[in-house]
Amino acid sequence: MEKYALAVIGSGSGNVVVPDDVGVGDKVVLIESGAFGGTCINRGCIPTKMFVYTADLAMQVRRASQFGLAATLERVDWPAIRDRIITRVDETSHAGRKERAESTNCTVFEGHARFAGPHELVINDNTRIEAEQIVIATGGRPAIPPVVKNAAIEFHTSDTILRLDALPTSMVILGGGYIAVEWAHVFSSFGVDIHIVERAATLMEALDAEISKRFTDQNAKRWDVHLDAMVTDVRTDGDDVVVVLEDGTRVAGELLLVATGRRPNTDDLGLDVAGVSLRDDGHVVVDNFGRAAPGIWALGDCSSPFELKHVANAEARTVAHNLAHPDDLRPLPHDWVPSAVFSDPQIASVGARF
Repeated sequence: MEKYALAVIGSGSGNVVVPDDVGVGDKVVLIESGAFGGTCINRGCIPTKMFVYTADLAMQVRRASQFGLAATLERVDWPAIRDRIITRVDETSHAGRKERAESTNCTVFEGHARFAGPHELVINDNTRIEAEQIVIATGGRPAIPPVVKNAAIEFHTSDTILRLDALPTSMVILGGGYIAVEWAHVFSSFGVDIHIVERAATLMEALDAEISKRFTDQNAKRWDVHLDAMVTDVRTDGDDVVVVLEDGTRVAGELLLVATGRRPNTDDLGLDVAGVSLRDDGHVVVDNFGRAAPGIWALGDCSSPFELKHVANAEARTVAHNLAHPDDLRPLPHDWVPSAVFSDPQIASVGARF
């Protein structure tokens, strides 16, 4: 069985943990079951902000008359928009993997890893390794509510929506958080009729109440927004997807986007045999230093209360320090966390965590 000084599961912010100056004999392994770079590079913050920038340009043209400019948005070339962004994303992912795989200090495994013991991992059920220190950085994935999962209909999530073959004429979005309102902004800027179904009383309910209300009031003029909405059924009607609400309201659109939150990728890691505990919501339990068990650490969306890339990167840098300096541990940097919502209007916030 091959032995390593460090094993990192996940190539998103987990890639930040891998040191650039590993000493002689200190072997490191990086394990990734999907596209290299994790959520942010491949289907999260990087491509979405590229779509948002394009959408902002479209909105500037649409609003040009407000500033005394005669301009019209003649055509939206969705394949060109999509391909420009996806090509850049895929190139970045491939380049990141190539650079890491060709480094002299790290071995890259492609596949799924599970714990076989406190310091043993099995990759793809056929490769067993041992590591003195293991970092869990497996990220998260879209959460699908049972009413959708059990409907046996086609739907999209933030993982798939950016690779659409063609723009729909209309879209129903389940959810009212940052993923929902960012994609609502993108597609409505390109001329898609947006229908949002949200169970909360406002969009972006997690924000300051006054900001959330003003954002909701403004965008209710732009989108068809259904609040305090309980979904009882999801079905198809011809070419449309129909979302049926508890009060009998039917919300129909050509395409359904499910943006009802995310869940951590921790349910198939064999964490019990490693002595790692999970919270009720599936997140790995860590102490103030990112430690989940002796010699086992976790960071990013699989453990953090903040599902934000810059927080995951900051956690990764902290864990990297703690691995290298066991007598000088630093706490995870959660005291002041900035965040932003790239919809229209954009919203930024920062504050102390109590």
